[in-house]
Amino acid sequence: MEWLLPALFGFIGVFLGGIFSYWGIKKQVEHSDERFEKGLARQSEVGNRQRRWEVRSEPLLKLRSELVIMATKQDKVASSAHKLHTRFGMTEEEARTNYKRMLTKLTPT
Repeated sequence: MEWLLPALFGFIGVFLGGIFSYWGIKKQVEHSDERFEKGLARQSEVGNRQRRWEVRSEPLLKLRSELVIMATKQDKVASSAHKLHTRFGMTEEEARTNYKRMLTKLTPT
């Protein structure tokens, strides 16, 4: 009968240790799941931003290239008009032919 009390305390200690271990593991798994969900949401948000940027950037790149073409045309037209206005080594007929040739070269096909 002397062994009953230490065995009971040993059993209670093992039982309480098991309960606390289970509780600690459960909390750890919950915390891990929360971190996983937050990371997944963050990753999804980054993916959505990347997709939005790609969708938005394509028309912007097209617009940028069109603006470059328009600016080049405008520079050449202004240069031609300046030469025509100042009669810088050019007759009106040469200016007209240069202007027509320039417009045919710069019009996108």
